[in-house]
Parts: sequence; structure tokens; C-alpha cells
Amino acid sequence: MSRQGTIKSYKVLIELLQSPLKPNRNQMLDRLQSEGFEISTRTLDRYISELRNEFQIEISYDRFSNCYFIHDESTEDVNSFLRYASMMHAGETLGALANRRNMKFISSEKENTFKGIEHMHILL
Repeated sequence: MSRQGTIKSYKVLIELLQSPLKPNRNQMLDRLQSEGFEISTRTLDRYISELRNEFQIEISYDRFSNCYFIHDESTEDVNSFLRYASMMHAGETLGALANRRNMKFISSEKENTFKGIEHMHILL
């Protein structure tokens, strides 16, 4: 899977883990499959580990209820990840639009502030 695909699957997992429903492993796999990601249990375990280690998102497992959840203290780390995912998506969108025919409609400024990213979906 591409890096963008992995980031999108991370985002699906985070949204599910932040919901009031505390999912178990099978529910996470089902949700990912419903979003078009066919992954194994081992890959899901690796994704959870990567979210913990690379993005410092505190994902815990409750043995008593057999579910996973994100700690409230991880809110800032989750927000940082979601901003990163948004920039990745914007870069992917720009890459898809960047051909000679479309380049006359795209301009960039010298600053790296990423203003206007929220409007990128309109171009699609």
C-alpha cells in the first residue's frame, strides 16, 4: 500500500478509536474493509504500533472489555496527525492536478503556510 493509503487507513482508525464506541480488533478490521482497505490482523497490529510510536498517539487496550481506545491526553497528538494527513492529501491532490493543462490555474506563494488547503476538494 502507498504511504498515502496507509495515512488514510490511520485516519479511519483514529476516527473509529475516538468515537464513543470502543472497538475491538474485528470491528476495526470491518471498518477498514468497509472503507476499501483489505488488511490482515497482523497489519492492523502494526498500524496501531506505528500510531503509538511514530505519532505518539496513546492507544490502549482494555482486556476486561476487549476494546481499544485513545486517551484524552492524546488530543494534541491526534490533532497534529490529522493536520499531517490533511497536508498529505493536499500534496496528493496537487500531484494529481499537476499537468500542463491545469498548471495555468494553480499558483503558489513563496510562504509555506498552506493557506486554502481546505478548498482543495473543490478542484476535484
